[in-house]
Amino acid sequence: MTARRPFPTAVIPVAVFVLVAAFYLAQSARVRFHFPLDDAWTHQVYARSLASGHGFDYNAGRPEAGSTSPLWAIASAPAHWLPSTDAMVLAVKLLGLAFAAAAIALFAWIVARVTGSRAAAIVAATLFALEPRLQFSALSGMETTLLVALWLGALAAYLRGPLWLSALLVSLAPVCRPEAALLLPAWIAGVMLLPRERRPSGARWAALALICVPSLAWSSYCKLVTGHWLPNTFYAKAQLRGLGVALRTMVDVLTLHGWATTLAFWAGLAALMIVGSARTERRTRLTALAGLVALPLTYAIGVAVSRTLSTDGYYWTRWEDPASLLLTAAACAGLAAAATTAVTRARARDWTTHTARAQVAAGAVAFALLVLAIPPLLRDTFALRLKLDSDAYVIETNNEDVGRWLAANAPPAAVIGLQDAGAIRYFDDRESLDIIGLNDHRIAFGQMSLAQYLGAIEYFVGYPSVAKQIGLETRFAPVHSFSVPYERYTICPCPTQVEMVIYRRR
Repeated sequence: MTARRPFPTAVIPVAVFVLVAAFYLAQSARVRFHFPLDDAWTHQVYARSLASGHGFDYNAGRPEAGSTSPLWAIASAPAHWLPSTDAMVLAVKLLGLAFAAAAIALFAWIVARVTGSRAAAIVAATLFALEPRLQFSALSGMETTLLVALWLGALAAYLRGPLWLSALLVSLAPVCRPEAALLLPAWIAGVMLLPRERRPSGARWAALALICVPSLAWSSYCKLVTGHWLPNTFYAKAQLRGLGVALRTMVDVLTLHGWATTLAFWAGLAALMIVGSARTERRTRLTALAGLVALPLTYAIGVAVSRTLSTDGYYWTRWEDPASLLLTAAACAGLAAAATTAVTRARARDWTTHTARAQVAAGAVAFALLVLAIPPLLRDTFALRLKLDSDAYVIETNNEDVGRWLAANAPPAAVIGLQDAGAIRYFDDRESLDIIGLNDHRIAFGQMSLAQYLGAIEYFVGYPSVAKQIGLETRFAPVHSFSVPYERYTICPCPTQVEMVIYRRR
């Protein structure tokens, strides 16, 4: 009789993830067919342009460099071949879930490789699949899970090969999130530390130098289109911040939801540092620690010192989601390694040595912390499930419905001035100028003054406070408004942003 082959390690974790994702999607039609952030719609403006063969155009026929994640726009472009907007949104969400599932499967393989334990891999990946922040990211319409999948794929390929695949995945990370450019020098340094038999020859080094090509290609495109080497958003939003304040805010944002709010998170990170199988070589463990702990922390610091972070809403916390998810994965690996090692020792009644007794005790602590983490994990699961719905309600009412109104009431040739640049532009399908210039380099780099801007637009859509600030009310009159009750405005604690007003030139 032939021995029955064990099922793949990732089957249980991915199945658990799919079940939890179905629970999120069952919350409401808004969760399935709307995005919780206007920036997700901005990505889809570019994706739709790509799908129709027009390149990275925000306005038809005018190439622009407003996308901070051109790779996500490319990946989600085929969704725009579907017959309806609802189908497109659902397809984009399913794509985010698919990348998250791939990340879970890759993580399971990495844990099995590092710990030498298939049981530890299944437990760790299942714990990671339950992370509420992973579910929210996958369903947000943003690029987070794509970056996490690229990151873990590059780490897995580095551990076993082929090295060219690791290089390819690393090369794509910066065109998914610009902060991931920090991975490139780290990867090159890692290759230099490989054993001699795995280290590339001179010819192969020349081939691996291609890891910079995607980033250079995108930077060259930005330079050609705007005269600057980086996307407009970098110049409009990036700002250096004091390291002390940045680090405090960074820790708050990294530990805002899910496993990271519990003692199990910190215990898991500590356990990963000290727990490992004797069958696993030291180099493999150090590589995993670098990929799952050191590099995510470096990424998080890079974001914190160059971006405005806040715990007030998803708009500000999303920047740190990739780092938070990877650190959570590391903690899950540590907890799983400690728990499964203790079970193995206990089943074999092997606790005669000091090391064995310490491992059993560590496993017992891991079990206890996992039990204590259940209530906060459930709390955040339900809270983020509701937030997906409530944030999507705000975006639907104050952005999507505005775009639909303009599509029905504004002349086709009208030029629309915008404060939020995503859903309104997507639904009104009119030439649009966002006031900050995130999607128009003429505005971003001072080639168009405020007076010229106001003279070019026929409609302006924004908050009344902004309209007053720029002196709009002397030349434009309000014609329609959309608002949500403040108690239902869950994007952020911002009472001046509950109403979006459409102004028309007097």
